[in-house]
This record gives sequence, structure tokens and C-alpha cells, in this order.
Amino acid sequence: MKPTEPLNLTDFRKNQSIPANLLRSLCSSLQIKTEKIDGMLFTNAFSKEYGIYTDTLLVYAFCEYENTGELVNTLSKNFIDIKIGNNNAVLVSIEDLENEVRKQRTTPPPEAAGGDLVPVSKTSTLQTRSIPPTGAGVLPTEQGEMLAALVRALVEGQKPLLNAYEELSRAAEKNWLLTSEVLGQLLGMTKSTITSKGTTFRKIGYEFEKVKEGSATLWKVRQY
Repeated sequence: MKPTEPLNLTDFRKNQSIPANLLRSLCSSLQIKTEKIDGMLFTNAFSKEYGIYTDTLLVYAFCEYENTGELVNTLSKNFIDIKIGNNNAVLVSIEDLENEVRKQRTTPPPEAAGGDLVPVSKTSTLQTRSIPPTGAGVLPTEQGEMLAALVRALVEGQKPLLNAYEELSRAAEKNWLLTSEVLGQLLGMTKSTITSKGTTFRKIGYEFEKVKEGSATLWKVRQY
């Protein structure tokens, strides 16, 4: 039996500095069922669909998105070794990733037979299952270096991600039409990949509609 104690996604997102729109997009893409209780977002701690803990699944998916701009391996459950870090990057297996994430769970979740979310009382307090800032706790040298590389990867990737969200929000608000090259830079994709898209496509919480202006191909942005 796998544990079904809820994972507090709101705290998880804040501690990992993952934009809310991106977390919603990841959960939607991975078909992770969520439930809002007292203004906090929760989900099952273990994903029966993917056979791994949800926090590990989301960290892996986030790393794949950072590396490729896609979730191909995550969605196909092909959890190959994934690159962690930018400079002096290392390859980490899903088992190693789970081991590092597991060490940050203060208490093991209780065993339960059901698959539904466990109700959370208004007075209950959940410990966040996420990776703390570098230097928290003492790990063996090799494991510590791996965790440090993971933390750096999560932190260093935030600035371009947040910049992209800010620019896309502005484009949607002001009804700007973006070129394929500009849109590709914001989404971390090549111009040719963007131009090969169909009439519309969705990514990270935004919908992009192809607009022809003479011989030029432009893109209208709207948030969904």
C-alpha cells in the first residue's frame, strides 16, 4: 500500500520558487488531481499513475522542462537520468533524485488503502516535502554535492522563467503580436519549432494563436 497523506502544493511551490502558473501547468499536463482546502492547494503524496512520490515527480518534471522546454520523458514515464545544474552539470537518476527528496520529508506519511485525498482539518499542519536551502542538514560529501547541484538548478532557472511569464503576461494584456523568434526565446524553443506549430497551441498556462500579417507569421497570446 502507498501513502496518501496530502502533499501541500502551495508550500511546495513557494519553497521551490516555482511560479504558480507553471505548477498548475505541470499538474494539468501530468493529470495530477488537486484540491483546494482553506486557500491551500493539496494533492496525494504518492502518484499511483507514475509509481513515484508526487514531489519527486514534480521536481523531475520541472528539471526536464528546464532542460528541454518539454515533458516528453516524464509523460511517457521514461525516467532516464536527467541533467542537474548548468555549469558542471551532473546526470542524476530518478532513484537518486527520490533519495534526496525523501531525506527532506521530516516524517514518513502513514499507510492508507484508499486512493482519494485524505481530508485535512483546519488545524492540521503538514510538513513540506521539499528541498531546503543549500546547507540545511548534513549529508555525506557525494550526496551533498548532488543536492547542492539540484538546488542550484532550481534556483538558477527561476530568473528566465519569471521573465518569460512577465513578458507573456504583458503581451496578453496589451494584445501584442509576437514574432516566432521572440516567442521561441520566451518559451526556450527554436524559431523553426515555433513556426512548425499548428494554428494554436498551449504551453505553461498560455494559448498562442497564429496570425498572418502579409507574409509574416505572428502570434497572439492569451492566458487560459
